Amino acid sequence: MEIIKNLMRRVYFGLGYFFPVFNHILLESHPDLSGNTFQLFEVMLKENLNEKYKLIWVVDDENAYEDYKVQNVFFKNLYPKNFLGKLHLLFLRATAKCIITENRFLPKMNNRQLVMYLSHGTILKNVFGKVVIGPKCDYVLYQSEFVKEITAKQLQVDIDKLVCLGYPRNDVLFKKSTCIEQVFDKNTFKKVIVWMPTFRQHKDKHRVDSTAYFPLGIPVVNDPEQIRELNQYLKEREVLLVLKPHPAQDLSVLNVQSLSNFVLLYDKDLRRNDIQLYEFIGNSDALITDYSSIYFDYLLTDKPIGLTISDVEEYGGTLGFAVDDIFEVLKGEYINDFSELLGFIDNVSQGIDETKEDRDIVKDLLNYYQDNKSAKRVYDFIKEKANFQS
Repeated sequence: MEIIKNLMRRVYFGLGYFFPVFNHILLESHPDLSGNTFQLFEVMLKENLNEKYKLIWVVDDENAYEDYKVQNVFFKNLYPKNFLGKLHLLFLRATAKCIITENRFLPKMNNRQLVMYLSHGTILKNVFGKVVIGPKCDYVLYQSEFVKEITAKQLQVDIDKLVCLGYPRNDVLFKKSTCIEQVFDKNTFKKVIVWMPTFRQHKDKHRVDSTAYFPLGIPVVNDPEQIRELNQYLKEREVLLVLKPHPAQDLSVLNVQSLSNFVLLYDKDLRRNDIQLYEFIGNSDALITDYSSIYFDYLLTDKPIGLTISDVEEYGGTLGFAVDDIFEVLKGEYINDFSELLGFIDNVSQGIDETKEDRDIVKDLLNYYQDNKSAKRVYDFIKEKANFQS
């Protein structure tokens, strides 16, 4: 059976090389219309690239975008359920002038097309064998010399294909707006902390990254009474704590619900309010995270970061890390228990930032570009390499 699958795969990709390329560009992100790819897409529209090229998003559900009306912007299911849909997607992939992905990689099918992987974030977790880019890609983004070899090794890609241009999604970290007030009542808070734990149990049940047990599905808070105590603590200090679950997290293990000052935020809430995640966190006052790549990006804001990494042994023992010593690159206020969580919140409420100097060192180590022009740099690079018509 495996021999037949390999044969079919060779035929599948081999046929693509006989097709011409047309003026369409495939775009992918997860969640859909987000992250690095979406910010690049925004520049494409600003540069009027859609006047001569079809911009085709491959998404989970094309029907969700029936009301999206922009010239030459289309949507196609990434996983079509019927044969004709699969055949059409195969044709689009084989004839695209350019394929841009950042999560679910779409390999090169035609020597005349350009394929670029914008990356899902600076690599800290060991993803070797789980995310494979390989040879069927022309260029891969990376953030600094410190992670260049790590990125090449983890993604199994030729190091010569790596380009450092900055992550487009980081541009909106610098965008000042009232997006948080659009979602939550401003009367309940003066400070906003966003809590973004990475997933530990994948929603598709095929991957468990940490064997540590959290009764409520989140670190350091162990029972409903602590949730109520946490909410009261936040209320007294006029702080809003927004818990944003990872889009890949198995939500069945999450046993918490929103209260007045401790609230949950999902991707659907952001989409409903037309807000990008990085715009939201860029307008917060502090971040709590752990092994998520969002940590490296949030360093650019120069705002406090709390790190809930009490399960580092269980996490490292299950998945492992791409660096020898994670404490070399994870700098912030370590939160190992409930009392330390309260202490971090209190510091944020008072404007106390105890780890800024350490974070500044890591910020420079992990982010070569620290401005809001990465999307334009990536666009100009692709335009040149793909020879877009002006």
